[in-house]
Amino acid sequence: QHLDTAERLAKMILKAKPKDLVALQVHGLSLAMQGRIAESVVPLYMASQQDQKNPELLSNLAKAQHGAGLYADAIQTYKKLDRLVPNNAQILTDMGTALAKSKFYDEARVLFDRAIEIEPNYFLAWSNRGNLLLEQGFPEKALVCYETALKHNPDYPETWTNYGNAYFDLGRFEEAKLAHERAL
Repeated sequence: QHLDTAERLAKMILKAKPKDLVALQVHGLSLAMQGRIAESVVPLYMASQQDQKNPELLSNLAKAQHGAGLYADAIQTYKKLDRLVPNNAQILTDMGTALAKSKFYDEARVLFDRAIEIEPNYFLAWSNRGNLLLEQGFPEKALVCYETALKHNPDYPETWTNYGNAYFDLGRFEEAKLAHERAL
């Protein structure tokens, strides 16, 4: 309900002032929060063109681009964000994930490793590094990453799911079943 209202108000402001920075951001975020990720990219991009040094805005844009499957665009936005906020484990991990989705595996691995070096307890960097290894056909190495991720955050269902997938790939079905049950 509130998101619909925010979207309507933002659209009303944008009719009168098409480049209103706050209205563009509100419009984009309200769309994203409603699950309309692809639609959120344009207003967030338009806002980012006016405020190119706003890390929060660039982060929202990159996440929207990634969520819409616009990985090349997301990578470019994450690069801008990395220049503004260097050595941030979350930004590096998110950029690595977009690179992995684009099949730039070596570049993704380097970013996951940098994120882990900066923040060794960052479970998402470990989990996404495991995803990269699993996708490349190294389930044993992926298991080690997932175990480290789960040590730092045992309540992240996606890691449990992928941990189970690695066991499944190894033919260790009972362990896969237990991991998937834990994910549920």
